[in-house]
Amino acid sequence: MVHAADTLREGEFLADYERVEILCKKAPDAVNELVKWGARFHREKDGRLTQRFFGAHTYRRTVFYEDWTGQEIIRILLHQVRLRKIEIVDHIYITKLLKSSDVGENEQVSEVKGAIGIDIEKKEIVLFECKSLILATGGYTRVYAVSSSRIFENYGEGVALAYEAGIDLVDMEMVQFHPTGMVWPEKALGTLATEAIRGEGGVLLNSKGERYMKNYYPERMELGPRDVVARATFNEIIAGRGTPHGGVWLDVTHLSKEKILDRLPTMYEQFKNIDGIDISKEKMEVGPTAHYSMGGILVAINCRTKVRGLFAVGEVISQIHGANRLGGNSLLDTVVFGKIAGCEAATLAKEVGERQKTDTPPLASILNKLKVFDDGIFIVKEPITFRNEIEELMKFNAGIYKRTDKT
Repeated sequence: MVHAADTLREGEFLADYERVEILCKKAPDAVNELVKWGARFHREKDGRLTQRFFGAHTYRRTVFYEDWTGQEIIRILLHQVRLRKIEIVDHIYITKLLKSSDVGENEQVSEVKGAIGIDIEKKEIVLFECKSLILATGGYTRVYAVSSSRIFENYGEGVALAYEAGIDLVDMEMVQFHPTGMVWPEKALGTLATEAIRGEGGVLLNSKGERYMKNYYPERMELGPRDVVARATFNEIIAGRGTPHGGVWLDVTHLSKEKILDRLPTMYEQFKNIDGIDISKEKMEVGPTAHYSMGGILVAINCRTKVRGLFAVGEVISQIHGANRLGGNSLLDTVVFGKIAGCEAATLAKEVGERQKTDTPPLASILNKLKVFDDGIFIVKEPITFRNEIEELMKFNAGIYKRTDKT
């Protein structure tokens, strides 16, 4: 199976082989199910799904909708949620998972009981009780100052919640840097310039106009493995061959504007609105940006953790991608293993049955035990300063370029 081979090779053969096999074998069914539900993936004139190249893929493999495939998948899945009349509770920030020991029960077999959160709008503490719980919180790339994640996400809340609940973490040092994030203007620093740009023929140039990937990965050039392209780009910048704002050039001006608007409409609008350039006529300035966390929560094949009733899926878990994620596999990962986690969690919830409400103490006593409050006031210790210190620490000690010596 070539897809599995590409995935394992891209991850430096550190991914779990069984998980990779599940991911790749279930990929066609996952795509077909999305299509059946109405996903508007791009099609050829004869009706076949169009597949584009992504980095390190042996063949064209990635189905897409323009250049915002993830949003299209979210649209389809949310539609299915509404059809099934599943309630969504928004604006809640979860601060702690509750286990059997947290609510005064015997912890011979640790079991999830629920979660405590903060209603951001009402500014109230809320308690959720449940029979099963799935963590799908994303990763931790926001520990870096330059990240493709939005400003409000991927601070590692999921792995922190799991760790506090006693779950093991694996491969936390495995962080992928995407080769192409915006470097200008400053407010857009790190914002992703999707790999679809290079998949459609975009080329990388240094300040001398040289297509430098021929010196690093001549076999695939810009479509080499993400880690290779990112390190090559970083090397060009620190060697003094960078652009005025400390990046490199990403060029699609050789493509027709019609093709750009058909295949890359979001990127066209992004650079036009943020940077004020027309990418069909001008080059984009880009540089490496922290993009994806391969490490995370240790789960079984069925997405179960060692705490009964607690499941996890997506970027918050580990062992699927190894040391480096193959382009396109993140959305596939969430759909394939998301379905597995959902089925497992639903099955367990049915098995558990109705809990007796008397087993759970009043909310106030739980909050008091967990020390969420200090004399009625939230405990806050300059979080912005702390975040900035972490970002500096990661930048200088766990960045894109690593050396074996200690100098």
